[in-house]
Amino acid sequence: MSAIELRHLPNLISAARLTCVPVLGYLAFGGFSTWFAGLLVVALISDIVDGMIARRFGLCSDFGSLLDSIADVSTLCVAIYGIAVFHP
Repeated sequence: MSAIELRHLPNLISAARLTCVPVLGYLAFGGFSTWFAGLLVVALISDIVDGMIARRFGLCSDFGSLLDSIADVSTLCVAIYGIAVFHP
């Protein structure tokens, strides 16, 4: 695949991670620790993957950086909430 074909992939991955945040919140609130942990691991791996793709193909942008940062902070907040719920 060329960089043109991959142009929006890092942003799509970050957006997908951001959409996982309310699902993670629901899973934590509902006490679904195994599902919470699994989805959190997927979200954290996706953070690594989108950064690797963006750097490898030179797809870094101000919008992408902002979206990634928002997704990172949101994921961190819901992870902390999950820790508080499952390990009081």
